[in-house]
Amino acid sequence: MRAGLKLVEQLLLSVWAGALVSVGALVPPLIFKELPDRHSAGLLVGALLRQLTVLSVIMALVLVVWALCRVAKSARLSAMGWRLMPAGLMALSQWGVRPLLEIARFTSGADSEPFRAWHAVSTGLYALATVWVLGLLIAALRR
Repeated sequence: MRAGLKLVEQLLLSVWAGALVSVGALVPPLIFKELPDRHSAGLLVGALLRQLTVLSVIMALVLVVWALCRVAKSARLSAMGWRLMPAGLMALSQWGVRPLLEIARFTSGADSEPFRAWHAVSTGLYALATVWVLGLLIAALRR
């Protein structure tokens, strides 16, 4: 039974990490290459990232519930925090930074410095969340 629970955690983390890497590194360059204009490509990538944020929140909550059932009481808070952090970073990017990014795009344009700055912040949060999930996966595989 214990091996089965470990496998479930590893599978969930693998799916989450795979989704983050695919949508973050593989899909956007292809979309920007294949679609006729950058605006349409940006809208499509933005929609994918919104869906991935929702998936990240769901995955984090599932892993927290899993940790609550599996981890000793003394380690529960730590286990929850480690699993919630990537979803928090994704949520901050999506619902905190993205509105500022949109304001910069509407007021200054997509080639403006404010837009590029907020885009860099958003990209950094996404990259940090991805690395964090990969770290959780590596830790789970080593246990």
